[in-house]
Amino acid sequence: MFSGAPDHFRWGDRLCPSIVQRLGVLIGLELMHSVKFYIADREYHLESVLAVALIAVARKIITLEAKELPEGAMLGIAAIVIAPVDGYYLLQRSRRETRLIARPNSQ
Repeated sequence: MFSGAPDHFRWGDRLCPSIVQRLGVLIGLELMHSVKFYIADREYHLESVLAVALIAVARKIITLEAKELPEGAMLGIAAIVIAPVDGYYLLQRSRRETRLIARPNSQ
């Protein structure tokens, strides 16, 4: 990947599959967590869905060869990464504001 980088900083053939496998395990664990909450509450937890989406996108990005992509593809990939991150941020911000509004004044 980086021509001048030492060998331990390169994405060798041994390192990349290991990371992809671990991200696959994370996706599975997050899906099990989502199903457990759905069975208990009968509602979807958006944080879990967004976390699974972000992990899946990261897993796909790791396996991509950047040199083989068309010129504008990197902008598209950036937009795909930013979408679940922004969604998670907006969800957390909304919940924080809701808690502040619902909290009675202590004065």
